[in-house]
Amino acid sequence: MRLIETRGAKIGRCNICGDIGNLTEDHTPPKGCIKIGAVQLHYITERLNVGRTKTKGRISQNGIKYKTLCAHCNNTMLGTNYDPPFIDFVNRISSILKSDLYLLGVIPIKTKPQRVMRSLLGHLSAQGVNGYGKGEFTEPIRDYILDETKPLPDSLKYIFGYTHLGTTSWLGIAPIKIFSLVSMS
Repeated sequence: MRLIETRGAKIGRCNICGDIGNLTEDHTPPKGCIKIGAVQLHYITERLNVGRTKTKGRISQNGIKYKTLCAHCNNTMLGTNYDPPFIDFVNRISSILKSDLYLLGVIPIKTKPQRVMRSLLGHLSAQGVNGYGKGEFTEPIRDYILDETKPLPDSLKYIFGYTHLGTTSWLGIAPIKIFSLVSMS
């Protein structure tokens, strides 16, 4: 059984812009987000017992790193422009969820939503060696990441949920630029 690939060739096609050149390692999540130690990588179908034989997985220190982005996309676009607001956003949510306060309803979090979304989509695009393949769904995402004047594609809506101390929290990010943290018992 082949293990999950995270390291591409030294020279290849950038998963975001498509340029061919030296590739760099993209940290997922970005450095500065909540601290992540060693993680064990498995295919989701393996975890769901869908047609894959279970493997021992692969250990990756400090989160997952994909060698799939050119230096400009990784360091300038993501690292300098989009990641700082994303890191701040994630860390604010983390501190709220770790607090002993009882969360009621919606908690507004001040952020730069377009930069947060571009960072999130950029890191999702980095996943997968030789993952530049573009089509009608991925081209608007690429264009949105590369061009700050483009609005979030209408086809994108994200809702994240996770449980902490017995409370399920939902984070909604939608094209209408609303960020909210909703807590449900």
